[in-house]
Amino acid sequence: MMAHLLEAANVVEMFGGLKAISDFNIYLDPGEMVGLIGPNGAGKSTLLKTLRGILPPLAGQVTLMGLPIQLLSPRDFAQRAAYLRQGGEIAFDYTALDVVLAGRYPYLSWWQQETESDRAIAAACMAYTGVSELADKPLHAMSGGRRQRVLLAKVLAQQTPVLFLDEPATGLDIIYQEEIFRFCRELCAAGK
Repeated sequence: MMAHLLEAANVVEMFGGLKAISDFNIYLDPGEMVGLIGPNGAGKSTLLKTLRGILPPLAGQVTLMGLPIQLLSPRDFAQRAAYLRQGGEIAFDYTALDVVLAGRYPYLSWWQQETESDRAIAAACMAYTGVSELADKPLHAMSGGRRQRVLLAKVLAQQTPVLFLDEPATGLDIIYQEEIFRFCRELCAAGK
């Protein structure tokens, strides 16, 4: 039997001294899109951080492509799953292109520069999210909607089969919210 792309079995997680997740179970296969809906403080971000491996589960197990996530190195995990965190602020003066190229880091050794292929992937992701003209603009000088689309391009540049998006439409106008969810539907249709 083939392993699921992502599986969580009996996951329990604490947050702030309270049980935020209790006996959570799910399995996902390529092309599926799942949305977590609930009030603020319900544990949605905690669950995503647990599935992403940022928070180790108190109990239970999470597997990614058949491997327990705690056995994956950060680099191996980043080649399998990309994570767009909530409120993705960048403090330094990085340009949009610098940020999107960072999505290619899991495929480079620490001493390597990005290749032409990496630059082509970054350019294609920026074109897809409609931010090509912002390549040389610092991220901190952009509106929230543009910044969010640049950060989505970075996640896409990782070229992973799994995408974790924590409130990807936060701070976006309704038109851009619809666009983000259209991107998600298209990516799922492509097998992500």
